[in-house]
Amino acid sequence: MATGFGAIAVIGPILVLLVRQFGSLGDRSIPCCDYAALELGTRAFLRGEQWVGLYSREGWRHPGPAPFLWDSLFRILPGGGFAEHQIAAVTLALIAMGVLLLVLRLRVGTVAWLAGCLVLSTWLFQFDVGYFREPWNPIVAMSWVLLAATAFIALASGGSLRWMIALVAGGSMAAQTHVGAGPIVVVALGCAAVLVWKRRTERTFRSSVLSSAGAAVVLWALPIYDLVFGEHNLWYIFAGPGGDVPAKDFGLGGLMAGLVHILSLAPGTQGLHFGPASPFLPNEPVTIVQAAIAAIGLGLGILAIRS
Repeated sequence: MATGFGAIAVIGPILVLLVRQFGSLGDRSIPCCDYAALELGTRAFLRGEQWVGLYSREGWRHPGPAPFLWDSLFRILPGGGFAEHQIAAVTLALIAMGVLLLVLRLRVGTVAWLAGCLVLSTWLFQFDVGYFREPWNPIVAMSWVLLAATAFIALASGGSLRWMIALVAGGSMAAQTHVGAGPIVVVALGCAAVLVWKRRTERTFRSSVLSSAGAAVVLWALPIYDLVFGEHNLWYIFAGPGGDVPAKDFGLGGLMAGLVHILSLAPGTQGLHFGPASPFLPNEPVTIVQAAIAAIGLGLGILAIRS
């Protein structure tokens, strides 16, 4: 009984604040800027005309139509206005927080779980819970990253292999929503693949792998179709800009730099602004110290997996 009251006291206010975001929705009948692009993209997706994600200043679009897919689920709401996108964003944040708390409750002890609730509550207050009302894709991507990270935590702590399905799905949605989530997802999937292979004798191994592959095929079907038959958006993300936009330092080099920054726990300027969970890729060059920390981290991770 005391544990239940403690949990309510710690996490209750945060859940109330998140739910209250439903009462603070915008009334923009004509959204502008990125919000207008989100609305137009959602309409195009429902017409079967949107195969990739939101536009980028780099000349390409984000990898996939995940934002339009998620927001289109809320088209059934009356009004057809900007609030639908906000409701979609808040709902996703609530799901991400709820799944995280559930996994922590199942995988750790009571004291550790209450401590985790306290840390999460403190971070949300510091971050400003109102951000989760924003349907802007960098913010929404953070909720998808949280879902993917939670699935990885559950898998790495000895949970069911079926968490791999959630990791693939959440990671795909995160990377498609904002390309900056790509390095985080790549690291998580690589580590998870090793963990799953080490448990290949378990009864659910085959079904979990096949289901994960199926989820990946379904979620990446449209971007792959565009790569082969459309505007080749994925190619431009890795190889350079699309259209007439001047070349910028992104592509594969930017992706590798992002991996090093993440492994060395050094977010970029935008990452520092949006918090350590930001999906933004850093825009600073990799330093020797960061590369060394990343190499040491990889080495320790390999030793831990092989032990």
